[in-house]
Amino acid sequence: MDISSRSPLRDEWSDARELADGPTRAHIFDLVGAQAEHLSEVFYDAMFADPQAAGMLDHQVVNDRLHASMRRWLVELFDPAISTDVLATRQRRTGEVHARIGVPVVLVNR
Repeated sequence: MDISSRSPLRDEWSDARELADGPTRAHIFDLVGAQAEHLSEVFYDAMFADPQAAGMLDHQVVNDRLHASMRRWLVELFDPAISTDVLATRQRRTGEVHARIGVPVVLVNR
């Protein structure tokens, strides 16, 4: 199933993005962009503090790749210029990677 096609979940995500007006979305995008590094650090600090998550993470991989991926994901998620279809496709790919490497859904949800 292609998540970018019309589906109730994709429609809900699109509707949620539209709840805020353009200037508000732009402001949130600016805030997230300015804090993306810090947000990524807070996220991975929390993951390393969780025994289940920590067992699946490697400090070197987090430092070399995952911090940058998290920052990019946050910025793209709130970028009003990126369509919901593009975001949905990227989310699906990210979910597929997490599933392939065996990340439990409870950790993905965190």
